[in-house]
Amino acid sequence: VAAAGGATHMLVLMGNGQVYAWGANSYGQLGNGQSDNGNMNNPEFVYLDSDKTQLLENVISVSAGDKHSVALVIEKNDASDNKGVVYTWGSNEFGQIGRTDVGGKVSLPVKTVYTDDADDFSIIAIDAGYGATSTLQSTGYMWTYGLNNNGQLGNLDVDNTSVPVLVGKGEICLLYTSPS
Repeated sequence: VAAAGGATHMLVLMGNGQVYAWGANSYGQLGNGQSDNGNMNNPEFVYLDSDKTQLLENVISVSAGDKHSVALVIEKNDASDNKGVVYTWGSNEFGQIGRTDVGGKVSLPVKTVYTDDADDFSIIAIDAGYGATSTLQSTGYMWTYGLNNNGQLGNLDVDNTSVPVLVGKGEICLLYTSPS
């Protein structure tokens, strides 16, 4: 259904909501529980566990950054409504995985935690760049995290951050109209 190419790896989203990955895996960007194991020239599923028993599923969008990967997954909230959540894996050199710690490698997908993670909080779009991740909330707010040496996170700062921050400190809301 969709394909995304990073600097040295590829992701393919299948029609059933599962993801295949292949290419370089020196930072865990393939999401198979391993890193530093050379190149994978055979597509393999992205898993949530190192035993490879639980696939990353219900994915509706993928993006491949330089050394990390991002997936938009549909989960049910407490009211049983669909909610878009973000999973990331690979290099966390600049905080682009969206965890509280910076550095290292994350070889399995982990859910990004947002400061405003209410039950109705939903992400509708994702993008992975060089050392940074950006996401669009259903309300029109854009969240970014990772490398910020040139101010690319748009949060009126130049410090890297591993915690998602609002573009424009929340003063900017992107207008989004659902296609009819």
